[in-house]
Amino acid sequence: MTLQNFLLHHAQRMQYCFVIEHFQVSFLEVRRLGAIFDILVDYEYLDAVIRYGSQVRKLWDKGDKEEILGALAHELTHILTGNITDGLAQTVKLRKRDEQTTEHISRLLYRLYKEKK
Repeated sequence: MTLQNFLLHHAQRMQYCFVIEHFQVSFLEVRRLGAIFDILVDYEYLDAVIRYGSQVRKLWDKGDKEEILGALAHELTHILTGNITDGLAQTVKLRKRDEQTTEHISRLLYRLYKEKK
């Protein structure tokens, strides 16, 4: 299985578990990315593009699928939290809280996802 297929497979399963399967999610590999993943969500057209870079490729090469899946769950959780918080998170302090809330929710959802396997 390729990295791209792995990401698509698990994203589709997570979308179902997180009840966001109505979004079209795609992946784009970019050369330089400061984070493991980032996500661009279009709530009007129910579309999300998850970008990933060399950090994901390195984790994949090491066989660290658990780290990849945890980070993927976090990005997909932004679909749930972003529509609520995008307009509110104008200050650095609020953005940090938004990111912490998203991380907490993603850990909860990822735990449920792993138990469902």
